[in-house]
Amino acid sequence: MTTATGRQPLRAYGDIGPAWQRLAAYLGEDFRSGLTDFEACCTFVEKEFARYGPEEFYRSSNGYLYELTHFHFSPYKDDFFRMVTRFADAHGLRTLGDVGCGVGLDAQALMRAGYQVSLYDMPCPSLDYAAWRLQQDMGTKDVTFPLDHLGGRRLDLVYAVDVIEHIPDPAAFAGRLFGAADYVAVNFFPHDPRPWDGKDMHYPENHWTLLPAFGRHGELLEAGISGATVGTMWRRRAVSGAG
Repeated sequence: MTTATGRQPLRAYGDIGPAWQRLAAYLGEDFRSGLTDFEACCTFVEKEFARYGPEEFYRSSNGYLYELTHFHFSPYKDDFFRMVTRFADAHGLRTLGDVGCGVGLDAQALMRAGYQVSLYDMPCPSLDYAAWRLQQDMGTKDVTFPLDHLGGRRLDLVYAVDVIEHIPDPAAFAGRLFGAADYVAVNFFPHDPRPWDGKDMHYPENHWTLLPAFGRHGELLEAGISGATVGTMWRRRAVSGAG
């Protein structure tokens, strides 16, 4: 099994070229080759976010397909997935859930490495593209689900990478993650107690409320730097009175 536990990072393809080819095949005449330039992509997505707002953006954005492709092939999440795969391998965990999966390139890389991955996100262009590409490349069907299906089947581990900062009430979302798996991996941006400015794509993360919310549901097992964030691994607390 190939994992990200060593020097080789997990990637859906050997380089970004095939990823752009897949997206071009999916979008057809709507494919924008100019957005394969990272700076141009970021500018385009920022304008989309300003136009759509924080809720409709994720449900409607096509620019996000390009931005998430860029990020998959950056080293930004490599340390996070090294933690996830190292922990999963050490504990014999095989069924994973990608919560807030976006275009699903991370999940595809994990599938290629031998894990069974279910993908969850709100109904959006990114989730539709992920389902199409996984069927084309991996021959998989019925592995992408809307978020309200999270918890419908018990998984070994769920992870939410670069997701919490996009949720207006992440403390409330913590319970849903722990309701789906025995182990939860999530990354946090630095503590910021200020109110949201209404413009930034990322909500501020107030650790004074966020970390206690996670602590009520789980026990912290591991933490480590992952890009500009801290990746964490949690074990679900036993439910008192169960059985």
